[in-house]
Amino acid sequence: MLSLEDSCDSFTADPINCYNKASVYDGCCESCDALVRQDLPPECPWGDKELWCTGITEDQCEDTEVFETCCDQCGPHLTTTTATTTTIVLTTTSPCIDTRDNCANLTSLAIGCYDWADECCSSCKDQVRDHLGDDCRFGDKFQYCSATPKDDCDDTNIASECCELCGPAPPTTEASTTTEGTTTSTTT
Repeated sequence: MLSLEDSCDSFTADPINCYNKASVYDGCCESCDALVRQDLPPECPWGDKELWCTGITEDQCEDTEVFETCCDQCGPHLTTTTATTTTIVLTTTSPCIDTRDNCANLTSLAIGCYDWADECCSSCKDQVRDHLGDDCRFGDKFQYCSATPKDDCDDTNIASECCELCGPAPPTTEASTTTEGTTTSTTT
């Protein structure tokens, strides 16, 4: 901290002193904050951090340590060149392969795909039931659904867990044949 005979004005007359946190900044934070330069990076708020910076050459600024210490002196040397950064975003799709050895067992029932789809992609892709939507993509979520009466679908929990049983019926296909004036329709 500052001694009684020293004042913040005398210490902050040279902003470099604001870098000395223990003896100056903690005692003169308002004075130092008023001296922050907006034209310099945040890690260099008061300009050069050492007195020897006034004697450096442009070539010395290429050294990272010198540049970070002498940010005010080195700043003008670096503003003459502009770096351009181009960011390219690539979206990739992972191949749909089984990454576990036992996917055939884990997904023998479509229910297993709810837990193992990421690791058993190839085994599960044939189990997808598109007509049921994303929330029910592998059909009923529990084995008990096969023994559940359709009347129980009024219960929202059962309807969610037994989404294939309780959900919309699969799309129908209609085939018709005409035999000498008679049309026969078959719906499946």
